[in-house]
Amino acid sequence: MQVNNSDDDFNDDDNDTTDLDQMPVWSSDNRNVTYYHHSYQNYASKDCGARIISSNPESSHSSDILNQDLDAYALNPCYVVDQNGDQKRTNIYFIVQLCEKISIRSFSFVNVEIYSSNPKIVRFLYSPSSDAQSSHNEWHDAGTSIANDSKDLQTFILGKPTHFTKIVKIEFLE
Repeated sequence: MQVNNSDDDFNDDDNDTTDLDQMPVWSSDNRNVTYYHHSYQNYASKDCGARIISSNPESSHSSDILNQDLDAYALNPCYVVDQNGDQKRTNIYFIVQLCEKISIRSFSFVNVEIYSSNPKIVRFLYSPSSDAQSSHNEWHDAGTSIANDSKDLQTFILGKPTHFTKIVKIEFLE
């Protein structure tokens, strides 16, 4: 997973065409996913000190979400059995403490595990608090998007950059 800053990573030097104003961006109206490859600072990297601070209780190895090792990955069941014995969909989420407080413009993820299913609907939230403990109480929605059933890197550009934040929550809704 990558979380990318807004302004520093999108400059217009050398007539580069990566200016976001000229690119199709995701919006809640058309729910498009924009894919492109560009060099970014990854603020959700373990190398710079980012970490998973929480995830759904059914997950295992959730810290591997930020791992660059392709042989290490998180596991989540698609369904769980509730107290009544009924099968229900797992509420899959994880909360990341970024290595710096930034204004987020986009986030990326890739699922390279061959035998796993891919998320279909992804919601991105952020906390105005920098405190990992108090951030569980208040979330601001930065956007919901549809992901492709692909093992390629998928980048989601938020309609507007978020306020400066260090705590983000990713939910796989379907």
